[in-house]
Amino acid sequence: VNDEMIEPVVSEINQYIQNNNGEGLTKYITEQKELCEDVASDTNVKYGFKFGHCPNCQQGYLIKSCYTLDKHGNFDEQEDKKAVISISQEIVTSVLKAEKAS
Repeated sequence: VNDEMIEPVVSEINQYIQNNNGEGLTKYITEQKELCEDVASDTNVKYGFKFGHCPNCQQGYLIKSCYTLDKHGNFDEQEDKKAVISISQEIVTSVLKAEKAS
């Protein structure tokens, strides 16, 4: 997502996480990915999200990364703006189930 969209997107993601709604989170992220791909390509700052989990305990996390355009036209990650959001085992299970179905 671009710089203008990050706050509402993170707010919505946090709502799904707080409500333990993995199915809703998966659907929302999929929708946002489709909506934001064109918009985020025309900006100097963009954000990306990566989902991960521990295969043993199924505790999950969502990593929010920020990238800025350098003078060579490449996006560099801004480590100081990286954030890790914890996700419950229930959400991890739901997200993994949705990934297998698609």
